Amino acid sequence: MRWSATLVLSLFTLTLSPTAQAQGVPRPPSPPAAQARSSPSLAGADDPTIRAARSRGLAAVVSQADCGGGSYSVVNSPDGTSVSVLFDNFTAKGGPAGPATVRTQCAVRIPLNLPPGYSLGVFRMDYRGFAHLDAGQSALMGVRYSAGGTGRSRYFQRGVNGLFDGDFSFVENISAGMLRRAGCGEDASLNLTATLDLRTNGGSTEAEVTLDSIDGSAQGGVVLFIDLRKCGT
Repeated sequence: MRWSATLVLSLFTLTLSPTAQAQGVPRPPSPPAAQARSSPSLAGADDPTIRAARSRGLAAVVSQADCGGGSYSVVNSPDGTSVSVLFDNFTAKGGPAGPATVRTQCAVRIPLNLPPGYSLGVFRMDYRGFAHLDAGQSALMGVRYSAGGTGRSRYFQRGVNGLFDGDFSFVENISAGMLRRAGCGEDASLNLTATLDLRTNGGSTEAEVTLDSIDGSAQGGVVLFIDLRKCGT
């Protein structure tokens, strides 16, 4: 059961202003059009191989179960420049009668459909969710992710403190060289493990934190913004 009628999510630099944080009211994410204008994923648009790969979708569309009792699905954006992980019920809940700390975890591996001689990189991560927290209660979200089978991975985490009742949105911009690219003869996959930790701290009401989608759309609980380029460039 949600306490918020409007679901506008985004996840890693925090996009809430100091005033919004203090009041427990998140600021909406930037419009998609504004994001796309500065996106490195638009590079190589004149490459017919990149255009064809984007049109068919760079990430394998998979659906699996057992993420906090629910399932997740993977959706390519129509322009092929982002991949969304949509969670059906990835939630941590707790109340006065339950344990002081509740943890839910979900591991996701997304195979990639890369053309030979090309690699895929991640330059931005959005994390979007919802929390209902009483005074003294808190929630912590952490995501470890990588591109390819081995090599450099990254970890991002942010917390939300009560009183809070609404959607939260975080954005992480990833500079060149901070995350290994996938492909070029190596394992081509995107991998992430998301964890939700809920601390009820004796609150008087049931607390909840969740990662999920916007009404089932392709801008989901975790969105990876990706770019494709020739190997060796």
